[in-house]
Amino acid sequence: MPLVTVRKASEQLGVHEETIRRWIRSGRLVRCVIRLPSGRIRIDWDALVDELRAYGDLLASRRRGGVGG
Repeated sequence: MPLVTVRKASEQLGVHEETIRRWIRSGRLVRCVIRLPSGRIRIDWDALVDELRAYGDLLASRRRGGVGG
């Protein structure tokens, strides 16, 4: 369960940080979000990939050159 920052997740996916934050606020991302006591957010990378795959977003991101592997 590698944890990454919102910034790192956005870089890996090739989207803006605010896009990740918007997906969290809208409920699109739930299982992968870990809220720290400090209020900061960490993303469980494996769960993020699973959630995006469920929405069909991972394929589109890969076409843009994001998400290696």
